[in-house]
Amino acid sequence: MKSEMRASLAPLLERLRLYNQPQRLMILSCLCVKPCSVSEIEHATQIGQPALSQQLGELRRAGMIASTREAREVTYGFATLQEKRRAEKILSLQAQENEMAREPEFSSSHVGAQFASILLD
Repeated sequence: MKSEMRASLAPLLERLRLYNQPQRLMILSCLCVKPCSVSEIEHATQIGQPALSQQLGELRRAGMIASTREAREVTYGFATLQEKRRAEKILSLQAQENEMAREPEFSSSHVGAQFASILLD
């Protein structure tokens, strides 16, 4: 039973491994907006060419993104709408995390119960 469960989780774990890299998340975030050329991704993410090529290759081999070539320009986008939605979902977790960080924390300056005063005329 455990080995079957472990085997069934293998694709999910591999997918999560791909998301567990800051440069890849930056690339996916860029592509969520629109398909981009390599130079546009480089400019938006500030990832240098060798590292960018490596990460784009990793995402392409995993089937998450696909490239198209027009003349001398290579443009990357999501391989499928499902891949785009997955990336948006993962990236939305960071947005939720940022939102929670902005919420005021519970103040512990008062210990114990607090009751309202009733004023009589």
